[in-house]
Amino acid sequence: MPELLFEIGTEELPAGFVDPALAFLEKALDEALSNARLAHGAVVAEGTPRRLTLLVDMVEPMQADKEEEITGPSFSVAFTMGNFGKLVPTQAGEGFLKKNGLGVQDVFEKEGKKGTVVGATKREKGRPAGEVLGAVLTEIIGKIPFKKTMSWGDGRSTHRQVFGRPVQWILALFDGRPLAVTFADVSSGSTTRGHRYHAPAAVEVRTIADYRRALERGQVVLSRDARRQLIIDGCATMRWSRS
Repeated sequence: MPELLFEIGTEELPAGFVDPALAFLEKALDEALSNARLAHGAVVAEGTPRRLTLLVDMVEPMQADKEEEITGPSFSVAFTMGNFGKLVPTQAGEGFLKKNGLGVQDVFEKEGKKGTVVGATKREKGRPAGEVLGAVLTEIIGKIPFKKTMSWGDGRSTHRQVFGRPVQWILALFDGRPLAVTFADVSSGSTTRGHRYHAPAAVEVRTIADYRRALERGQVVLSRDARRQLIIDGCATMRWSRS
């Protein structure tokens, strides 16, 4: 089953900015995928002061089809009866059909609170996930809340350039293929970066497993729990060595 990998690389965020941003991203992406009719596995958010990462496995490759019943104006106002019992839309009926992408054959009479109205079943065919996810991620990245934000650029860009700290790179992959995500003056690609000083070069990745290996080789510990334990263990070792 395809997997989704999304990383926002930044200049160092204040430590207190990271957890709230990740909590927002995890919830926002879970809701956005559901609203986009894309079934998926667990959404996992991890990060460091230099990266905010979302990892999602088992994402459906296609949106589910959508079917809903809608109602319109009074049936007698929207349609008249033509020759051979054929329904003829009035101006109001034509407006309803055009707005909802329907034909005369799609409508029926439905009893409403104020009499008989136009009813119809509106169907929307699911699109490939790869065509949907870029827009989903682009919308989410612009909504991440920060206590304070920074703006950057020369003021001539038409893109929004406000974030917790300037964005340096964006990694966005679905099923091993790049997604089109743009924020401020940065467009997404298929590379990540390791530690700023020890492994600063861009590294190509295709899967979540690739990504984890690249970070490990680049001396980056992505998991907040793992970093916390490393600090605790290091402090304990120092305490014993000085006793």
